[in-house]
Amino acid sequence: LMEFPTTNGLALCRTCRKLHPPLEDCFEPYNVTPGQWSLIRQLQETPGSSQKQLADLLEKDQNNVKALVDRLVRKNIVERRRSPEDQRAFQLYLTEKGLQCWQSVVRVDDTFMDSALAGLSPHEVTAFNQLLRKIEANVSD
Repeated sequence: LMEFPTTNGLALCRTCRKLHPPLEDCFEPYNVTPGQWSLIRQLQETPGSSQKQLADLLEKDQNNVKALVDRLVRKNIVERRRSPEDQRAFQLYLTEKGLQCWQSVVRVDDTFMDSALAGLSPHEVTAFNQLLRKIEANVSD
């Protein structure tokens, strides 16, 4: 197999692609996808968010967020409640089942990331997170 020089961008993309399938495998017993997990985790941090607020926080298209929410509502993980301030609007919350899902999957997610970062010192993990945030800021609009 011929070796090609690896650019930083290629290495970053390849690493993300390699992380996704085993993460899906870890989440499968809980019947959630990585995309659904990102929404569950965000709702745990910001209960009562609207779909638009979630789309902004997750940096996802509103239609994609609506589809994720619809699936999670059907699974009884998320519920829509009418906003007390605006009866036309809905606020989103984790159900009891959603909170139980969060409690289980957060441990799985943390364990997975610990294994992905194995061999890095705490200082290196901190530096890695700082560098990722800088790169993200550089490419954000």
